Amino acid sequence: IDTTQLLEAFFRELRIALVVGVFCGLTTGLIARATLGESTLGLVVGLTMFIDITFAASFGAILPLAVKKMGGDPAIACGPLVTTTNDSTSLCIYLVIAKLLIG
Repeated sequence: IDTTQLLEAFFRELRIALVVGVFCGLTTGLIARATLGESTLGLVVGLTMFIDITFAASFGAILPLAVKKMGGDPAIACGPLVTTTNDSTSLCIYLVIAKLLIG
């Protein structure tokens, strides 16, 4: 992808991530609600899943392009960084949402 196509690629990834995030968030939220009987927990799980997927897709689309623009090899530089960042961010998002909604 050329850097002039960056915004187009980003918004395409974002649209796909939003659709996948909504589907996975609703599915996991409903499963949590059905199996545990807790509406709030289902909301926490579903909302977290939606935000996590959206963030991961956005970050995973932008970072390789940024590394390439800086002259690095995107495949080598981004693999561990994207994984670590997504895992850490996902846990933080989950804990913040749980704290806000559950108390």
